[in-house]
Amino acid sequence: MQNLDTQTSLSDVYEDICDSIEENPSDFLKLLKAHVKLEKMIPPEFYEAFYKDIGRPRDYRLESFIWFHQLKNIIGIPRDKAFLTVLDLSPEIRDFCGFDKVPSASDITRFRQHFAEYLGIFLARLVEITEPICRKLDPKKSDYLIYDPTGIKAYVTENNPKFLNGKLNQAKAIAKKNPEYDPYKGMYSLLPETSAANPFVKHQYINGHFCYAHKGGIITNGVTDK
Repeated sequence: MQNLDTQTSLSDVYEDICDSIEENPSDFLKLLKAHVKLEKMIPPEFYEAFYKDIGRPRDYRLESFIWFHQLKNIIGIPRDKAFLTVLDLSPEIRDFCGFDKVPSASDITRFRQHFAEYLGIFLARLVEITEPICRKLDPKKSDYLIYDPTGIKAYVTENNPKFLNGKLNQAKAIAKKNPEYDPYKGMYSLLPETSAANPFVKHQYINGHFCYAHKGGIITNGVTDK
């Protein structure tokens, strides 16, 4: 994690987040808690609509529902029930979201149905916050309305299990000389960014796992030819 007392670029922060998701989910949650203040991002009218008098106190906080959807999308779990199972099994994630108890799937569905309009307002607010950041990271890509990425796994040596085992053995050799070195984490630093056979085949996360793949994408920038 970057030292907050020193100046860091947006790219450094982005790399920190990616490393935390992969290597230490607890650190990733700490980064979110430290830098993402939902109470400042949620529009006041959303709070008013959610907490208006319904005759009884709400069982769950608005921020908890928002975090549920944010983490579900970040982790890449498509179905509500699957992520509810994660909440049930992980006290750390449940506490992070602020759930004293795990909600039901119908609770999540009703939230989306009842507050669809305000969720749209909230997402628009997020665009206002994130667009300047995206423009600093990459001015060209920030003009895209849609960028649908995909990856095609390549038939290269680096995707062979023997190649990965070789890198793991290298990491274990380093660990013998340095007891504090974790060979399973360290192995990732030994993996090349691209395939030796094709520099366009890069180490990336696709279809639920890391591999060496071609990167493809469909870009829509909103410009219509006349």
